[in-house]
Amino acid sequence: MKVSIIIPVYNAEKYLRQCLDSLVNQTLDDYEIILINDGSKDSSEAIIQEYKARFPERINAVTVENGGQGRARNIGMELARGEYLGFVDSDDWVAEDMFESMYLAAVESDADICVCDAVECHEDGSRTYLPMSACEEPARMTTAVWNKLFKKSTLGHLRFPEGLWYEDLAFVIKALFSSGEPARLSRGLYFYRVGQVSTMNNNNARKNLNIISIVDGLKDFLIPQEKIEDYFATLYAQKYEMSFRLYFSDTKPRMAIFVSKMSHCLFDLLARYTAGEWNVEIPLIISNHPDMQHVAERFGIPFYLFPITKETKEEQEQKEMELLAKHRITFIVLARYMQVISEQMINAYPNRIINIHHSFLPAFVGAKPYHAAFERGVKIIGATSHYVTTELDAGPIIEQDVVRITHKDTVSDLVNKGKDLEKIVLSRAVQKHIERKVLAYKNKTVIFN
Repeated sequence: MKVSIIIPVYNAEKYLRQCLDSLVNQTLDDYEIILINDGSKDSSEAIIQEYKARFPERINAVTVENGGQGRARNIGMELARGEYLGFVDSDDWVAEDMFESMYLAAVESDADICVCDAVECHEDGSRTYLPMSACEEPARMTTAVWNKLFKKSTLGHLRFPEGLWYEDLAFVIKALFSSGEPARLSRGLYFYRVGQVSTMNNNNARKNLNIISIVDGLKDFLIPQEKIEDYFATLYAQKYEMSFRLYFSDTKPRMAIFVSKMSHCLFDLLARYTAGEWNVEIPLIISNHPDMQHVAERFGIPFYLFPITKETKEEQEQKEMELLAKHRITFIVLARYMQVISEQMINAYPNRIINIHHSFLPAFVGAKPYHAAFERGVKIIGATSHYVTTELDAGPIIEQDVVRITHKDTVSDLVNKGKDLEKIVLSRAVQKHIERKVLAYKNKTVIFN
């Protein structure tokens, strides 16, 4: 048998007849249609049985409990007898010569995969031509499974991830990179319906987070690790206007510490680093004063001094940025660094400069919040760690905490309690950043536990 066409079906009664009519009338002379009813609750099963009765030699149909599209396709693959495998979504339809044309192109080119163009069909009747076969790089050839024909013997044990959305991504990328040059048909043979039934149009956050599992499964595959982010951006992020960052657990973040004259936060950061609490590297410490050099030397970390005045600020910061680039710094921690960071450096490290503010923002902003708290007679004081933006002390907040005070506390007491709080809050924020548990969006953060 030349081709097996696999169609998972779930609650597709509205479109299933159009899909099946296009498949049973294919011009290819030797093929089978495998229908997997994935626990449909509408009349899809009745439609399947109707077509099976009309085309018993052509259609093989099975019904299973709902397990998702990936599992349904895998069941179809186990049943398939064809030399090549094709996949069709039950709400789409195909040109009558699609599988004959793709089979002949694959055989003539001795290709393991054949790719065709598609037509995107919108609910308002408009159509958009999708030149999917034109991309030169396999990973940029779209990860849709339905516009491709796969040689079964080449796939081997490759199957779709089960229980996840975006299962096409893992399957198709692995198939493309396990095969030679695909055959290409620059004809719109597949008609892709854009509508509410489309998996890709569902904006459910839990389902979208499945992308993390899919991409994680690709990190040790044939795509070079340094290219996965580019491929994902091209295949999905750009198309669906997603913002994302991709990190690998075997790559340690590289942290630079900026400090001025106060030592409490610096000591706490370095103590945790030395104790092995953090999966991070600290190649250097930068300061605008020499006061903390002895601390850096005690912990064996290079110390770089950049005295800053109003006249030299721009020049010195440029030197700092060159040093950061030389040491491949990925993020910066301001451990009571008493200089305003320039817009240039902020733009170079967006949401990657962490500051500790000696106040529970947004209250008591300014240079002497503890004095202000004392004058106001407050019963708690706090500290805030946040990402640095061009708006002073107004960046996305990562961590906050408070400590209780009483009328008996002097300003000195408040300062000492505040210092203890500052180093704890800053270290918590740094740890969350190192563990990639901070999701910044606009001027807010989501902190994962």
